[in-house]
Amino acid sequence: MTRALGCATHGQFREAFGYNAIWPLILGYLALLWIYQILQTWRGEPPRWPTYKIGGAALIVLLSFWAVRLVWFFAHDGLAVMAHDNALARLIRLFS
Repeated sequence: MTRALGCATHGQFREAFGYNAIWPLILGYLALLWIYQILQTWRGEPPRWPTYKIGGAALIVLLSFWAVRLVWFFAHDGLAVMAHDNALARLIRLFS
């Protein structure tokens, strides 16, 4: 997500989608909360929105997307990739 948001804020949208497809939702969420907090602070009022509920919903969306991507990875040769690219396999290849 960090790389996706970094690419998106630098105008590299295609690369951002390559890193994580839900970066627009997260960026929009962060911008909305930032603007909301600035307005409430400027007005001198406590926040009226239940930001903890909005944050909880955002966390559920993010974790659900992560779980789907993880299942997708393991369903499409993820174990073979892990067996080939893990640190132990690289050390064995290095010394053999």
